[in-house]
Amino acid sequence: MISVAHLLTESPSQKMTTLCAWPVRTVMFRPICAYCGKPESFYAHCDYRLAIIACDNPEHQLLAKRDAKSWLHKNGRVRPNDYKQDPLFQETDLLTMDVHVLRSDGSIDTEGWKIRNPSFTDHALAKFGGTEGNWHIPVLNKLLDKYIRIQDIKRSLPEEKHALVDAFEAKLTHGFYLAESLAYDEAKRLQEENNNPVASSDKPPMEYSIESCIHPIYGIGRVFMPNKPELVQEQGDPST
Repeated sequence: MISVAHLLTESPSQKMTTLCAWPVRTVMFRPICAYCGKPESFYAHCDYRLAIIACDNPEHQLLAKRDAKSWLHKNGRVRPNDYKQDPLFQETDLLTMDVHVLRSDGSIDTEGWKIRNPSFTDHALAKFGGTEGNWHIPVLNKLLDKYIRIQDIKRSLPEEKHALVDAFEAKLTHGFYLAESLAYDEAKRLQEENNNPVASSDKPPMEYSIESCIHPIYGIGRVFMPNKPELVQEQGDPST
């Protein structure tokens, strides 16, 4: 994990403007490094049209990767390239076989559904959410797609493989990117101690997060929502 403490003592001409960053929506945005303001060269993608931008400085690119994973952790998301390295997928045929999917009418489809691969507009992230607060994984059947609970993967596996499902869900719950999230928090603390507020290349007035929603047909989805600003009670003029 990259250390950022030394960056506080760099020369003024080299010192970064921020030690950590939050992703920006890559639509109508300023393509500059989130850490020093130089022209963009690298994107650490968090989700569709959402990324942390860095310049050609390798250290800034490492910070962007770290902060992207921190955002994923804080929003309950895991990239497919990471979760597919788990023994659940490496020691079974889940990545190539048809998976069993529970439909809204209670029936179970046993053919045609496969675990979804990422595309340009869909990063196929594993997600935490829903009304019951479960981890879910994306599946696809031709042009239909939805999310199924991690526990529902057991329908597609023999009983002796069910422990792999439980272990994978436990890892998700613990946090795939917990180390990066803690490193981000430490960088933010150091920055605040040095009176250098957190900034991004084009940070909106309110940071964006993703909230899960449930569609009656398509199942679990997501919407971009600005975090609600904290309400500050107005104080009267003490002189009146």
